[in-house]
Formats: sequence, C-alpha cells, structure tokens
Amino acid sequence: MDSIGHRLKVIRLSKKMTQQDLVTENITKGFISLVENGKSNLSVDKFREISYQLNLSSKEIGYLIINNQMLDQKQLLSKLSTAILHDDLYLLNLLYKQETDYFSKSGNIRHKHNIDFIILHIYKIKKIQNTEPLDRILNYLDSVEEWMTYELNLIINLLPFLTEQVYPHWLTKVEHHISNNMESNKLRQTFSKIYMNQIWMILREGQSDNLPTVKIYIHETEKLIQDTQLYYDKNKLSFLKGLYTISRGQYQSGLRVSEKAIELMYHFNDEHTARAHSKSLDEFVNIIKEKHHINTFDLM
Repeated sequence: MDSIGHRLKVIRLSKKMTQQDLVTENITKGFISLVENGKSNLSVDKFREISYQLNLSSKEIGYLIINNQMLDQKQLLSKLSTAILHDDLYLLNLLYKQETDYFSKSGNIRHKHNIDFIILHIYKIKKIQNTEPLDRILNYLDSVEEWMTYELNLIINLLPFLTEQVYPHWLTKVEHHISNNMESNKLRQTFSKIYMNQIWMILREGQSDNLPTVKIYIHETEKLIQDTQLYYDKNKLSFLKGLYTISRGQYQSGLRVSEKAIELMYHFNDEHTARAHSKSLDEFVNIIKEKHHINTFDLM
C-alpha cells in the first residue's frame, strides 16, 4: 500500500501522535482514519490543517505529496501509452475523466496538462484539426523561466504534434535550458531517456511516416550523451538505432546492430536488461515481418 494516507500514518506514528492529536474543528478522528486507510481523499485545506497539526517539515511534505504524484503520473503514463499504441478511444476517455476529476479537486496544473495531452491524442485519432490544447501547454512552457525535468517531459511528449516550422525553435529552447541549468548532466541523462522512450514508442507503432522524426530524435540523443560516460544510455541508443535501420528496410544490418547491443548487456552482467531487450527485439522483428509479409530476414 503506497498512498498519501498511508504515508500520513507513517509520519504520525513516527512522531508518537494519535489520530486524536490531529483533530480540529473541521477534521474528525473518523475522517483521519478514513484518509489513512485510503477510503477518503484530502482537500487542499484539510491537508494544510493536518500538516500544521503534525508540524511537517518541507522534506516530510515532499515525501507525502511529490512521491504520490510521481506514482500517479507513472500509472497514468503507462495507461496512456497503451491507449496510444492501440488507438483506444475508450481508455483515452476514461483517462480524460480521471484527470478532469483530479484537476477539479486539486487544481494542480499537471492534471490540466494531462487533460490537454489526452485531448491531443483523441483529436489525432479522430483526425480533428484543433491546436488549442497544444497551444495551452506551449504557452505554459513559454512562461517558465527555468525548465526542470517536468517541463522537459512536457516538451518531449509534445514533439510529435509540433509542425516543421516551430520544431527547431523548441529544440533550441530545450538545449538552452539544459545548458543553463546547474543540474545539466542529470537533465541530459533524463532528457536522453525520454527521447529514447519516444523513439521506441514510434518504432513499435510501425508508422513509417514518422521515421524522419525518429532520425531527429536519434541525432538529438547522440548530441546529449556523446561527451558523457553514460555507457548504458549509449548502448541503449545503439539498440534503438538497429531497430530504426530495420524499419528502413535494411533488415540484416539493423538486426546485427541491435544484437550487438544486447551482447554488450550480457557482457556487463546485466542479464535482466539483456533478456528484456532480446524479447523486445523478437517482438519488433515479428511486427515488421507481419507488416511487410517477410518470412525471414535474409534480405539486405
């Protein structure tokens, strides 16, 4: 169990406080019990009252809120990835309702951005020409003076929706924010991983018209990690470059590149990762064979 209520209970017990100690004019002992057992949600006002009663430090508040948001966001992105892969309008609408409900309760702009991102994919499936959701997020990014990981995640997820005219502008902004940030190395690694996730998603969808975008992503990732010691990331990129080569019809050469990357994973005793990539390669090859009606990869 990993909820904000459970973590509240952990902190309360660590301070040797009872549920009764948290009772106020607006908060009952019964309500505290419901929250701690995950049976009731906290409003912003009640969270503030409980935080005051517990005398929470900024670190403890981060433990309660940030970790919870990261968990929720990870679950959302996993479901969203599935919905996008299968053009699942039903799941997209469920996620839209979920994020709309979260936003109405919390007012957290992250949920608002999630809503717009979901709408963009619904529009894409329905072939609706409407840039308002995209414009709202881009306006937010323009208003932020210093980007962190959150903003980088936002822009990388938006890249497939950008036109060729504005694409260079936003890539320049990305490079600017990375180079000017004190956590540059960490952000470079984070952004390279996001790029590679996007490459994998596009290749897995098998959309040949998006291969020029994949080529750009590969080039940008190479620029990010070329002067670093991020050997795992470099090898993962080699694996993806092999898949990209296969997608372009150079089956044998692409297969050799990806298999070489897997061999290096085994060489460095990363067997779990190697097996996972080997499975992904097999699945990808089967998708390509089925799509192009190929029995073997004897073609050059």
